[in-house]
Amino acid sequence: MKTMMIALLSIAAGTVHAQIASGKLAGNDGAANKFYEFYDNSGNKIKNAGEADVNGTPMLKDDWGVGVVKFKNGKEFVDSFMNFSLYENKLFFSKNNKIFIVSVPTEEFVITYKNEKNGFDKYHFRNGYPAFEKNDDNTFYEILYEGQGLQLLRWQHKKINETSDYGGVRAREFSLVQQLFVYQGKENKLSDINSTIASIKKNLPQYTSSIDEYTSMHKVNTKDPQQLILLIAYLDGKTMASK
Repeated sequence: MKTMMIALLSIAAGTVHAQIASGKLAGNDGAANKFYEFYDNSGNKIKNAGEADVNGTPMLKDDWGVGVVKFKNGKEFVDSFMNFSLYENKLFFSKNNKIFIVSVPTEEFVITYKNEKNGFDKYHFRNGYPAFEKNDDNTFYEILYEGQGLQLLRWQHKKINETSDYGGVRAREFSLVQQLFVYQGKENKLSDINSTIASIKKNLPQYTSSIDEYTSMHKVNTKDPQQLILLIAYLDGKTMASK
């Protein structure tokens, strides 16, 4: 699967380059969510997917990117007009200024977006993890690090907040909620961490000595995902070395 995803991603990246060369990034016409209409695959409008009266976007990004998708039936496909709704935990594709939900059960996907530096950012999501509070095995998590024993995951969700100014004018906008998790593959266990060393020790008690060893050699800013990735990779290496 990893080989197939990498191969498809290479094809997808080429598609993105072609779109940029023609002067237009997929779906980026300045009308994200406001002038698009959302439909299911039967052609019926989806009432709440766009939330046109809410400021901001329910999607992972304002722009649309190249998606590489693996379905639960094992099939894969690439589409150059894709986005993921953090509000609804659903994957969408765009065609002729209409947005359709991906209705085939999906196991994982990668979306590549153009960034402000004219480079590309890749986001890899997967579901099938153990239930946690309101999240079930259909909830998608972004994979920040995937080792042989441990994974660092980020759950992102957008909710609608209502605010009012001094004149009493009310406005609704999407706001982002994030939570980090460590997944232990052998135990099939999902543990939430709140970006502190103490929280990581509490939820991964068997790694306490290794965490102390790492933090004695490296200053870790636990609010920086990249530094957490290095820590989890170190712990994962210790797990593999002990086998």
